[in-house]
Amino acid sequence: MIFIDRKRNKQRKWEMMDKAKWKVVANLGYSIGAVVLFNVVLQFVVYPFLSAQVGEEEFGIIIYLLSIITILSNSAGIALNYTRVVIHRQLETKNGDYNTFLLGFGGVAVIVCCVVLYFSGRLTVLDALLFSTLTILTSVRWYADVEFKMSLRYSLYFLFYVILSAGNVLGLLVFKGTGNWYLAIMLGEILVLLFSVFRKKLFCRPVFSLSENHRVVWRKASALTVSYAISNVIMNIDRLLLMNLISGTAVSIFYKASLFGKTLAMVIGPLNGVIIAYLAQYDGLLSKKNYLKIVFGVIAISTVAFFGCILVAPYVLQFLYPEVFDEVNRILSLATVGQIAFFASNLLLVIVLRFCHEKYQLYIEVFCGILYVALAIPATLWYGIDGFAVATLIANVIKFVVVCVVGVTHMDGPALIKSSDVEKGAQ
Repeated sequence: MIFIDRKRNKQRKWEMMDKAKWKVVANLGYSIGAVVLFNVVLQFVVYPFLSAQVGEEEFGIIIYLLSIITILSNSAGIALNYTRVVIHRQLETKNGDYNTFLLGFGGVAVIVCCVVLYFSGRLTVLDALLFSTLTILTSVRWYADVEFKMSLRYSLYFLFYVILSAGNVLGLLVFKGTGNWYLAIMLGEILVLLFSVFRKKLFCRPVFSLSENHRVVWRKASALTVSYAISNVIMNIDRLLLMNLISGTAVSIFYKASLFGKTLAMVIGPLNGVIIAYLAQYDGLLSKKNYLKIVFGVIAISTVAFFGCILVAPYVLQFLYPEVFDEVNRILSLATVGQIAFFASNLLLVIVLRFCHEKYQLYIEVFCGILYVALAIPATLWYGIDGFAVATLIANVIKFVVVCVVGVTHMDGPALIKSSDVEKGAQ
């Protein structure tokens, strides 16, 4: 009888383990499916439509302004998102700790948006209002999907991005009616914000009530915001430098050449979210041996991704952008491998964030950011868009190597949240 009970218990244990494994696989599927859907709609439906409507120069300017939105909103939103995912099991916090951070960021975003529009020669009251509003809405959206990461309900995460993607498609009708691209992209952001508000999880009353640990939240979110801002500047440096050193047309051409590689890099955001959500529930340390296994796995995945992009990209790009395909195809390989190296380094960086001190991520981003700018500016001035593509490749490969070295040498260090943080937050 005892033997039968043990056998049944063992069988139940294996069944529970199988269910847990399938849940992880399903959550990964929902997460990757969500970002693939969103980016396919944006990169292969919305942007080609806008490009055909406004022309190369104006489309390059739109991409430039969208990069500013990405740098600001993604940095603050993702930083706050990851902060909450990591510490919600370790510290008692309230929605207000995070919502007040978003409120403060909104004020900074308005100032930065007005400055960018002024130096772009596009500062009007309407443009400032729409540009700032879209930036703030996008930052809220990047934060808002944290609800599903904390509960591991990635089916709702997928629904969140279905709503966003549907809003982007409907936004094309708004553009046809108004000719305003801000309003077209804003529709999807408004719809997912309403979805989050109606769920009454993150933005319910009292919206701005603070916990005793709010300073811990602000400190960690601020550090990560700076780190992600540097990373996002690097990811969008092509648009920033090419716009200011060459033209909007150059921005448009390099955007199209790096489209597949950059889309792959964008997938890393939600994928990182799943990884860190599960790692946050793991209390142990990661050995250097296992970290090296992950490194080699990332290299293998990146290699497959590169050849996949190179095989498919020419046909898709020729179909979407036939008028500039020859210029795009000339730098396609360089731009793609450069972005994939960026994707690979960010995939490893989220592991470093979880198992090493967060200062290492900031150090890496600052060092690599300075290196990138130092390489890209002279390369662009001397050799144009081709020189910029080479500089991007070199900088991102160096970043990957640096992340690998930091991970190997510091992997057995302290985790992101330490007991001292709890004590400081209670003071």
